[in-house]
Amino acid sequence: MKLVIFDIDGTLLNSTSIDDGCMLRTFKDLYSMNISEDDWNEFKSKTTGTDIELSRMIFESKFKREPDVKEIERIKKHFHQLLIFSFESQKGAFSEIPGAKEIFKDLQKSDDCIVGISTGSWKLSAIIKLRKINIIPDGIPFSHADKFSNRIDIVKDTINQAMLKHHIDKFEKIIYVGDGEWDLKTTREIGIDFIGIDSDRNNKLKSLGASFVIENFNDKLSFFNYIY
Repeated sequence: MKLVIFDIDGTLLNSTSIDDGCMLRTFKDLYSMNISEDDWNEFKSKTTGTDIELSRMIFESKFKREPDVKEIERIKKHFHQLLIFSFESQKGAFSEIPGAKEIFKDLQKSDDCIVGISTGSWKLSAIIKLRKINIIPDGIPFSHADKFSNRIDIVKDTINQAMLKHHIDKFEKIIYVGDGEWDLKTTREIGIDFIGIDSDRNNKLKSLGASFVIENFNDKLSFFNYIY
């Protein structure tokens, strides 16, 4: 049995820029912070890109302490409000990476593959995005930034959920499908396979040594050949 785990932002949906914008706007609205592009990139480079890690680091950069639980909840609530507004007001927001929904559904129907989701997003924002392409994570091994702050722990949790749910001690192969540098680093840290998604055609993942990178999911033959 094989396990195929999907990231969400930039992998299943073109949502990264909107997601980033909502995070930046959250800290501007709540704390009058105008975060420069250089600072934003630095925050992302020092984390594994999860919502909770970024929120803590940005908050700490201003207040010189970590946010407490109430402050995190306030940040999260405002972020979700902005995300929902973007979803409802911006035509074409969260567009599907071509072929993503179809290949996800194909894997769900497979007799020798289990599908899972690991995302650096908070749970609610992940669900909002997935609904855009009619993917409901109920019953699917699914981990997110409400459970763990670090992406490595998030992916490991999805693997553990899949093993428990399907009574499997060891998978024949585990593949993580993602678009980011931290996705590739995570797979190397855990020791699992990686399929890179390069919808922007920037060759970033290939330059970092990823061996199998595709632009989108329209090339189903190549995708499934790699899995099997």
